[in-house]
Amino acid sequence: MASAPEASSLPVESKCAFRGKCGVHEDTEKDIPCVYSGEAQPLEQEGLDIISNLCPHLLEGGEPKFCCDLLQLEKMSEELQQPVSLGMGKCPTCYNNFVRIFCGFCDPNQAEFIAVNASEPSEEKPGENMLAALDYAVGEEFAHGAFNSCANVKSVLTGTTVMQLMCGANAANCKPQDWLDFLGATTDEGGYSPFKFNYIITPEKSIVSSGVTLKPYNPVFHKCSDPFGPSQQKCSCSDCPEVCTPLEPPLLPPQPEPFTMGHYDGMLVVSMLLFVLLSTAVLSTFFLKSHKRKTSFQVSNSSESSVSDTSSNSNDTIRTPLHRPSKPARSILLAAVDLGSLEEVEPLRSKRSMSGQNFPYSPNHSPPGSPITLRPPPLAGDTADGSTMNGITHGNGVANGDAKVPVVGSGDEAHVRTLSSFGAMMERLLQAGFHRWGLFVARNPFLVLVAALAVSALLSLGLLKFTVTTNPVDLWVSHSSLARKHMNYFNSHFGPFYRVEQIILRPKAQDFFLVEKAGVNKTFGPAFEKNFMLEALKLQLAVEAVVGKLRPDGQLLHEGDEETYKPEELKNVSIYDVCLAPLSPLNKHCSVQSVFAFFQDNLAKLNLTDGMDPYSYLHHFDNCSRSAANAGCFAKYGGPIDDISLVLGGFNGTDFHMATALVITIPVTNYNDEAKKYPALAWEKEFIKLMKSYNNSEIMTIAFMAERSIEDELERGSHSDVVTVGISYIIMFAYIAIALGDINSCSRLLVSSFFLSYLITGVVCS
Repeated sequence: MASAPEASSLPVESKCAFRGKCGVHEDTEKDIPCVYSGEAQPLEQEGLDIISNLCPHLLEGGEPKFCCDLLQLEKMSEELQQPVSLGMGKCPTCYNNFVRIFCGFCDPNQAEFIAVNASEPSEEKPGENMLAALDYAVGEEFAHGAFNSCANVKSVLTGTTVMQLMCGANAANCKPQDWLDFLGATTDEGGYSPFKFNYIITPEKSIVSSGVTLKPYNPVFHKCSDPFGPSQQKCSCSDCPEVCTPLEPPLLPPQPEPFTMGHYDGMLVVSMLLFVLLSTAVLSTFFLKSHKRKTSFQVSNSSESSVSDTSSNSNDTIRTPLHRPSKPARSILLAAVDLGSLEEVEPLRSKRSMSGQNFPYSPNHSPPGSPITLRPPPLAGDTADGSTMNGITHGNGVANGDAKVPVVGSGDEAHVRTLSSFGAMMERLLQAGFHRWGLFVARNPFLVLVAALAVSALLSLGLLKFTVTTNPVDLWVSHSSLARKHMNYFNSHFGPFYRVEQIILRPKAQDFFLVEKAGVNKTFGPAFEKNFMLEALKLQLAVEAVVGKLRPDGQLLHEGDEETYKPEELKNVSIYDVCLAPLSPLNKHCSVQSVFAFFQDNLAKLNLTDGMDPYSYLHHFDNCSRSAANAGCFAKYGGPIDDISLVLGGFNGTDFHMATALVITIPVTNYNDEAKKYPALAWEKEFIKLMKSYNNSEIMTIAFMAERSIEDELERGSHSDVVTVGISYIIMFAYIAIALGDINSCSRLLVSSFFLSYLITGVVCS
């Protein structure tokens, strides 16, 4: 490295320290400026436009000149988009204070506060030196003011503040000096700068650095509670507590006077009174009913005695075949209930199944269609011809199976008789109706079949508009539910939550191992075994290389479309077309959440060994697990992983080094518009195919899911259940036909089961 020029060797009229471009940094691919000790130069209009947007205070004066050129301004404008993407743009005052630090690079009096500390010969421009290190003197008032204006600004990437992301290893206790040190750190120090910035915060009017007297850079700054300019807005309350208006407690109405009765709680007294009154009413009703039943029973016994003495010639034959008296008729008073024929009281069954049954009341064998005559067997004390025994005449009195007995009973018995008569009437009506319908069908089979098919076809027209609902939200949440309305409101204003693709990898060899560092042994879980991690990273890179396919019109491919279109006609969908890239367009890499983010998803970095230490990758993991905000631990997308506990599994508490599994999560941008989801659906389809091909890995056990996995399973299940449902219906109707049907012979099987076939057709069509 060439040493910095002596203070006495600098020209008196010198106002710049560096300018232009003399090389490119190998790791960061950022431009390295040339050492320049000349005067500031004017800019063309394009450069002035950038200056007016970023550093309008530099345009004050007659003919402004600058220590930067157009190329430097363009690069600086691009790089300043990164803090905007991190969340600094939410607070305009914070962002503008931050930008003013870099405005010093173009300040026409740059050499007053910046001194070249070291330089190297330029290969791009022979004869010139490119910058290697410099000292930047910053006023304490400005440094602390700019830092405080951003101290509470929340990051849009993580739950931390922007300052914690921009403080590196000291994120937990970040101070202004830590912040500026991280901004000026090179890649070797865990930063992103192409050359070393030594920021010197000082309250002094001037300092001497590298043999040069410097006046600290101390531009005007604003508090986060103040707008930066007339057209600028203040920071929000969440990013600037000073803006928050203290909320006054709401004025509550005065407490009403408590309801009391005497010295007791009024509601308690009322409740007790109601309980006593209701209990008294219930108990009184119970005792009154019991007394009435007892009185009625005594009256009934006296009536029976009277009847026993005075009705020796009465005809007491019971009409119903279902209630056989177990003692002489004189001891029991029954209502005569006409239940109709035996078919009206027996369960529905075929006549064939009834032919061999023995009933306690044997029917007179009559020709089919004639009324069945039932006669109860003689009671004890009765003669076969109905003569009188024990003082009671039991005549057979049965004409055509209908014994007539005078009705003796209460109104309830009459009510039962009315209901039974109504049931019998309904059964006769149904029997007559179906009899006529059967005759009509038998006489007009062609007309019935055509009409049935026409009605079935008409009712099936809805199938033309039939769609299978596979969205779990539509299946399980009502459109009118409050939760659904809240979700729709949120999605319409902020967009739906990301689609999530996730892979869980677990090594089949669950062996823990010891690693020694500085004489201390530390146990690591099987998830950190080198070969397993290499294979897991290869799988992640293979997933990132997946390409989905869409039709030329952007629609999803259906079965047979791949044969219809040529491969070159189909649209390719890569992960970069669908994934969440927070820093796009500055950085188009996806925010893949995995432990390999600590190694920038680079196989070479993961496999890199530090000298003879084969476990250097584990030491790097240890450092990143303690400070994920360190720039050396940032993922390719330019930010840290959200939480280390999201990329590891199988550990307790914060013992991340004991993990037994790795988790890879890929957030994919989601939309309310279904058509905009097609690229993501196409990519997920190929992602699932790839993951299924990895299921036979000998090194690891793989579990995975895509956002569309649930919908795919619902659709697959709906198609696979068709056969199962069909077989179930066939078995069910076969059981009905065999158990309850009237099948006398195989030759009559089709005719006997015509109605069953008609019913099955109706169910299938429905």
